[in-house]
Amino acid sequence: MKTTRKNLDVVIVGAGAAGVGCGVVLHDLGIKNFVILERDRVGATFSRWSAEMRFITPSFPSHGFGLLDLNAVVWDTSPAIAFKREHLTGKEYALYLQTVVDYYHLSVQTGVDVQKIDPLPQQQGFLLQGATSA
Repeated sequence: MKTTRKNLDVVIVGAGAAGVGCGVVLHDLGIKNFVILERDRVGATFSRWSAEMRFITPSFPSHGFGLLDLNAVVWDTSPAIAFKREHLTGKEYALYLQTVVDYYHLSVQTGVDVQKIDPLPQQQGFLLQGATSA
């Protein structure tokens, strides 16, 4: 078993909407020493949706309150504009998430299955244990 030790300020487990959105927030805050760990690929759960499945919540490229699109993970983006439709497919949303990762140059490490998280003594952080796929 290969052991890799890295000291990071933040580790995000999962590269879905929440993980990618949190990565952008860290980026915007100037925090650079972080990684997003993903078992499969960015937006993998969405990619596995059947072709008929769509988002129930519509994406709105703009509305009267000037707020974030309901399905966006980043200000000033809208999946509705990118795909010219209100109810996205899973594959479209996964592509939107990957586009956000690429645009912000987020550090995403795929093929990592986090299996255990243990606190280090004296509140010095955490030790993540997992497996990587070949």
